[in-house]
Amino acid sequence: MVLDADNEYGDQKNIVHLLHSYERPGAQAIFFEDQISPKRCGHIAGKELLSTAKMEANIRAAAAERLDPRTFLIARTDAREVYDLDEAVRRGDRYLKAGADGLFIEAPLNVDEMEQITRELPTIHLANMLEGGRTPLLSPAELDQMGFRIVIYGISMMMHAVKTMQAVLQDIAVGDFKLRGHRIGFEEFKDIVGMPYWSEIEDRYRSE
Repeated sequence: MVLDADNEYGDQKNIVHLLHSYERPGAQAIFFEDQISPKRCGHIAGKELLSTAKMEANIRAAAAERLDPRTFLIARTDAREVYDLDEAVRRGDRYLKAGADGLFIEAPLNVDEMEQITRELPTIHLANMLEGGRTPLLSPAELDQMGFRIVIYGISMMMHAVKTMQAVLQDIAVGDFKLRGHRIGFEEFKDIVGMPYWSEIEDRYRSE
């Protein structure tokens, strides 16, 4: 389980508190970033960043204070969009030296930049595939070949779900029902949400 700790919501004590709060339920990997609040999506302009030294202090605190030494800490930087790729690579190198186990360099603009990141910073890399974002949309196999070992397709399912909901609502509004049948069946839906299990619980403990 990989969890997003955003920009830690404060100083070193805040990141340690947040880290422990994620570790206790079983988080195996956590990534946190060098943006200043109010933060923005990595593919949107207008961000401000912490100083490199402040982010390094956060990483050192998290690395030293984690409850489980196996908890994998991923340092994210948005320096590519705010400054340039050279600054992103420079920060990535310093974050690794501060104790990060892996890197998430957000929003590279093309395949050449992605290959440069993995070539110049030999570590575990996370790639963020945002449909319509700044970074080329690639398959897991293509990313693996480049050296990215963790891949997220952050809001792909949400965007496709919204598109489908809009189409269904429009279909209902005009009364065509053309999409009838282009869905999972009701019995399949009940299986997905676990209704047979909960019905069995209900029957087992039903009071007379």
